[in-house]
Amino acid sequence: MKKATGESDLRRNRGILGGASGLWARSAPFIGIATLGTALGCGGLDGADPGTETTSGALQDPANPGNPNFPLASSDWAHVPGLPAPIKPTGDPTLLAADSHIVAVFVQAAPFGYYAGAGEGPTEITWSQYSGDVFATPPAVARLPTLNGNEEHMILVGRGGSDKRMFWSEGYIGPATAGVFPPPVPVTFPAFAAINSNTFSDPYGYPALASSSSGDVIMTYIGLNASNQPTVYAQVKPYNGHWKARVAAPALPTGWTLVVGKPTIAWGYLSASTIVVKAKTSTQTSFFRIFFDGTNFYDTLGPAGFRQLPLLTGSPSIGSDPALEWDGDLNAHTLYYRSGGNIYEASFTDNAFYEAFKKLTASSSNPTFVGSPSVYGGINLENTEHWIMGRDASFNMYFGFTDTDSRLTP
Repeated sequence: MKKATGESDLRRNRGILGGASGLWARSAPFIGIATLGTALGCGGLDGADPGTETTSGALQDPANPGNPNFPLASSDWAHVPGLPAPIKPTGDPTLLAADSHIVAVFVQAAPFGYYAGAGEGPTEITWSQYSGDVFATPPAVARLPTLNGNEEHMILVGRGGSDKRMFWSEGYIGPATAGVFPPPVPVTFPAFAAINSNTFSDPYGYPALASSSSGDVIMTYIGLNASNQPTVYAQVKPYNGHWKARVAAPALPTGWTLVVGKPTIAWGYLSASTIVVKAKTSTQTSFFRIFFDGTNFYDTLGPAGFRQLPLLTGSPSIGSDPALEWDGDLNAHTLYYRSGGNIYEASFTDNAFYEAFKKLTASSSNPTFVGSPSVYGGINLENTEHWIMGRDASFNMYFGFTDTDSRLTP
C-alpha cells in the first residue's frame, strides 16, 4: 500500500525513519537511521544497552535537555484517512494501540454514531460504522485481553444523546487479510448496553477509560453529586464481570474548582490508576492528580485527596482537557495538552513535573490543532513507543509518535 509523503515506516521489520532532531540514544552514540533485520519483531530493537536508563523523568534530548521543543521521531504528522464520504467526524478522535502492530481509532460522527478504524500505520487506517447509536460524547476506549486467541479486544463507553445514560460495548479487530486489518466491530448486537440508570447533561458525563493487566476496566468522569456539586467519580468493571457502584473522589483543595470536561486516566503506577483533572482559581489553571486502587481513592503522601501538579516556568497556558499515559520502562507518567494550535508534553512520576511542558514538533509540516489530544503509550508499536493524535478545525486527523524508550533519555 502506497505511503503518503513524509510518513515514517511503521511496518514490522522494515525500519524507522528519523531526522537530525528526531532520533537520539540514551548513551553517547547518535542514531540517525535504524534498520531492523528480519529477526527483529515488534518488541523493540535488539542490542539496546539496558544500562543506559538510570533515571526517571520527562522524555528529552540528552544533548539539549533545555530545548522547549520535543521533536517527534516522524518527519511529519501523518494525515489519517478521513471517514467514508460524506461522513465527517464531529468530535475528538480516540487513539488505541490495539496491539504491537495495530493502530485503532474511534471517533464520534453525529448523527451517524461511532466510527472505528484500524491499520498497521496511521495512513493505512480503514473505517466503518461501529454503531449507529447517537452519542453526545467522544468514545472512551481501553484494551481487553485477547479474544479467541487471535482477535484484538477492546471496550468502548459513551454517553448517549437523547438517552443520557452511559453505555458500554465490547469490540474486536479480526485478523488481517493481505496485510490489511478490518475496522473494529462489536462483539454482540445490539452493540451497546446501559451501565446503570444515572443520567448526565452537558458538560457532565464525559468518560475516560483505562484497563489493568488482568483486563479490569476503570472508568472516570465528572458528574454532579447529591449536593449538586461537580465531583470526580471512578467506576470499575471486573473482566467478564458487571459494573460496580461508582466511587466519589474527595473534593479538590480549598480555593480550587473543577474545570468540567473530560478527565484522563492511566493504569500502571503502583498497579493502580492515576486520574488527572483540570482545575482553576480566579487567577490560574492547573492540573491535579489522584490515585484509585479499584476500590478506594488514595494518595501516596498522606490522606486521600487530589494533589496539585504545578506547571513549571516556561509551560504554556492550558487550552484543552489533559491526556495521560503511563510508561513502566521510564517509570513515569507523561501528560499532554493543547495550547493554542500546538500539543505539549511533560512527565511526572508522583507529584511533580520534571520540566516545563515541551511543544511536540515535526521537522516538516505541523498542523494547527483544536480540541483535546488523545495519546497511548506503554506498548512498543512498530519500534515507536508514545503516540499522539489530534485534529484540526476542519476535522482532519493527524498522528505523531516518538521513539522507543531505548532511544530516549528520561
